[in-house]
Amino acid sequence: MALNKKVNVIVLTYNQEGIITQTIESIVSQETAFNFDIIIGEDGSTDSTLNIILNLQKKYSNKIRIISSNRNRGMYANFLNCIKQLDAEFIAICDGDDYWVDSKKLQKQIDFLDKNKDFSLVGTLCKYLDVATNKFKEPNVFNEKYREYTFQEILSKNPFTTSTVVYRKFLLDDFLKFYNQNNNHLNSFLDYTLWIYFSYKSKCAILNNITTVYRLSPTNFSQNPALIKRWEFQLYFYNQFKFYIAALPKISQITINKATYCKAKQLYILALYNSDDAILAEFEAVFLKQRDYVRYFLLKFSRTFPQIIILAKNYEKLIIKINFKK
Repeated sequence: MALNKKVNVIVLTYNQEGIITQTIESIVSQETAFNFDIIIGEDGSTDSTLNIILNLQKKYSNKIRIISSNRNRGMYANFLNCIKQLDAEFIAICDGDDYWVDSKKLQKQIDFLDKNKDFSLVGTLCKYLDVATNKFKEPNVFNEKYREYTFQEILSKNPFTTSTVVYRKFLLDDFLKFYNQNNNHLNSFLDYTLWIYFSYKSKCAILNNITTVYRLSPTNFSQNPALIKRWEFQLYFYNQFKFYIAALPKISQITINKATYCKAKQLYILALYNSDDAILAEFEAVFLKQRDYVRYFLLKFSRTFPQIIILAKNYEKLIIKINFKK
């Protein structure tokens, strides 16, 4: 095992025999002036994923640690098992179905964090691979070298792709203390939960470099074609958002109002599809308070006219076109 590691890279995987080699090889091939290793959380795969990563461990014995499970415990439990093994100054993440395409990715991010001590989380840009069509979608690049994101911006909408991020371990340790004090209310946490907390405590940024490929497929929770599953995923983070605005001190009412309005705009159509009356009532009140009367009346009449969903989708498409032309 490499000594004096500067970075631990966490990889969570389950039943990814066809793609996990590309993921691991893209990490091992990183060119750095420091030592790093890979902690692979293998969550009881029923295919040959475990055998593949065991062979990769033989090939790269000083780079790979495997935390395996005899059954599928889920993403959260898998992540908890991995973070117990952390022993480096920085943490990077690459999900098992994504991969890195810039051999200098880690070096660029560590250089940034070493130079900018007031930043604790830095991501990069990524491009998206539609596995159904095998076509890539390129991201919008910045004019600047990096873009800083405020707590209000991150609270309103997650700008980070998990497989791009690097963050300081001490901030995770700080979060875990906060979590242990509040776990009766927070219950569990995933990536976006961490980014909100980190941005509350420190500065966060995204570098203007494309380093990662994110696979768009039905196996991604956020891309699940089953609307009820997608809503469960989004509702999880929405409930954690509500916990944060209640639990974190010194958040201004202006910030809370703006972030809550953004959440309502992002989620109300999915809530309509899933007929979540409790959440729809919350969003209805938010739209009325913000004098967004179009969305307010769309929700107000949705219980009487189910076809409101189509009107709402068309309205959101129109808003996107108008904003694009500005």
